[in-house]
Amino acid sequence: STDTGGGSSGGSYGGGGGGGGGGGKKGPGDAAEAADWGVDAMAKATAEKQRRKEEEERQQRELQLKKEQEAAVAQKKRKPSKWQMLKEGYEGLVCAVVRPPRSRYHPQHELGPRRLRLEGGQEMSREDFELSNYQGPCESATQ
Repeated sequence: STDTGGGSSGGSYGGGGGGGGGGGKKGPGDAAEAADWGVDAMAKATAEKQRRKEEEERQQRELQLKKEQEAAVAQKKRKPSKWQMLKEGYEGLVCAVVRPPRSRYHPQHELGPRRLRLEGGQEMSREDFELSNYQGPCESATQ
């Protein structure tokens, strides 16, 4: 009989050298175990390789996101150029002339009393109301 296991070389397929089952001799059952162990080891190695690849991709994405965020912060901190300031000023002036902002006021506080008696005894009154459109109330008016 041939000794294929023995000493220190017998434990390479997972059965172990000294105390692993049959004194180090390999029979037909041991070869099947060795093949199964080889398939399992390959599957584990492939899974580990895939896990490392996914982890590396995740780290790359995080690094890219961090760079984009830093660039956005740097863009916000950057002082506007003279051209940009001139352009924004001109746009603001055009908007103020072409479409000035509406004044906000409260008629009941700023227009005085609703009823008023003039010196000649004539009585005046006003009525405050809101004009609305499809967006809801939008204009205050007095009659």
